[in-house]
Amino acid sequence: MFKIFSGSSNIEFAERMSKSFGKGLSDIEIKHFKDGEISVLVKEDVSDCDCFVVQSLCKNANDHLVEMLMISDALKRSNARKITAVIPYLGYMRQDRRCRYGEPISCKVIASVISQYFDRVITIDLHVSQIEAFFDIPVVNLSCFDIFINDIEKIEGFSNEDFVVVAPDVGASKNVRRYADRIGCQMIIIEKQRKRANESQIMSIIGDVKGKNAIIIDDMIDTGGTICNVAKLLSNNGAKSIRIYASHAVCSGSAFELLSDKCINSVTFSNSIPVNYSVVPKNMSFLDVSSTIFRS
Repeated sequence: MFKIFSGSSNIEFAERMSKSFGKGLSDIEIKHFKDGEISVLVKEDVSDCDCFVVQSLCKNANDHLVEMLMISDALKRSNARKITAVIPYLGYMRQDRRCRYGEPISCKVIASVISQYFDRVITIDLHVSQIEAFFDIPVVNLSCFDIFINDIEKIEGFSNEDFVVVAPDVGASKNVRRYADRIGCQMIIIEKQRKRANESQIMSIIGDVKGKNAIIIDDMIDTGGTICNVAKLLSNNGAKSIRIYASHAVCSGSAFELLSDKCINSVTFSNSIPVNYSVVPKNMSFLDVSSTIFRS
């Protein structure tokens, strides 16, 4: 027997996930006091049950992390048999290395803490696959690949001769190559030099985009500056249309405004991070990936 509990960060995802399992969400009460403290109460019998705790570590990532850990502790003390953390978006995953002396490996810290409270982790599109090794428990790193491929192949007028897939930097080329091989399109690589966090200088295009429909594929979009620079570079070099697919809609600051640029035909995210749909640009859509948890 298993039960699904949701933290407060991505209830819509948890509801969709539970529906794919043919179940409803289990009853839990979460309160946030005025001083910032969190109170959790599991209101169901979980004795000898396998429990899933769904929580995206986005926006107020620190609060959501503590909330998730407290839910797990409550389940353990209520004699749950096995507890799985379902983390559609793992916050801190870009901080996966030390760039300067005196810095922590923040993602390793987060992974170590989660490993103490859970038996397994299910997540979606880690920034780099090596992050799995930061955990001391089994990790299932799912992908938006099949769902994105299915959506790409439904684009009106799609053909592998007229479309190209674009890696926004050299580091993304391995993942983007999978898309190119699957749909039989040419791959383009953007070579850039990063100046500092959230700021980059586009250098050159490796490949020809003139007269082609470009599909940029990335794991996440934060401020939107880099991906929009890529789109403008492609447009200035003769791309016929530009579409963007990214797993995680971090979308900080003025990202929505930047992504509504007229040179970008569409932007497609997964629903790993909740957004305020009332401010979402008309060219933006979201694909449900919660059903991939069911297959894991």
